[in-house]
Amino acid sequence: MPETVLITRGFRIHTIPKVASSSMSAAVDDYRRVSTTEEGREFRFAAVRHPLDRLVSAWAFFCRRPIKHGLTGWVSGDPFDAFLGVVLERPQADKHVRPQVDYLHPDMGLVAPLESLSEAWAGLGLGEIPVKNATARNDWRGYKARPRLMRAEEVYSADLEVYHAAQEHFRKKGTGEGREGQGAVESRPAGGL
Repeated sequence: MPETVLITRGFRIHTIPKVASSSMSAAVDDYRRVSTTEEGREFRFAAVRHPLDRLVSAWAFFCRRPIKHGLTGWVSGDPFDAFLGVVLERPQADKHVRPQVDYLHPDMGLVAPLESLSEAWAGLGLGEIPVKNATARNDWRGYKARPRLMRAEEVYSADLEVYHAAQEHFRKKGTGEGREGQGAVESRPAGGL
């Protein structure tokens, strides 16, 4: 597993490629990177993204920046449907398409949906988070790859489950329901920041 955890100010921030990882890294200047498997007592935080949106973002990223990737059989610039075909054969092939749950620890303190990242980040006392490397692209629902998109929902079903649970947590938090316990922003680590 790549080193994807930033340790800073009492937090372990689990970064996931194509889920604001550059923004999170830019928002904290005093961190060190460690492996997701290294244990520690810091409060664990991550942001997750709808997996199909993340796949479209990865495809657009690879089309815009022809970089070396692990997606054998796909060439930068090939259509999204072709990209999905290769990804679905080997979703572990590249860090940008690896399931998000692979980057999470079983004892996460808070998992925020990407659209609530600014709110969660501020709620943890980490200040503002800049937007870095945002990929211009269409919404995933507009792509004409429906059979493969349905298959992607199966392959990334654990990611969808975590994403929807995070969305539900922030929906309840916004309405005043479920403000206590599991993953609430208010459950910062002892000792504060």
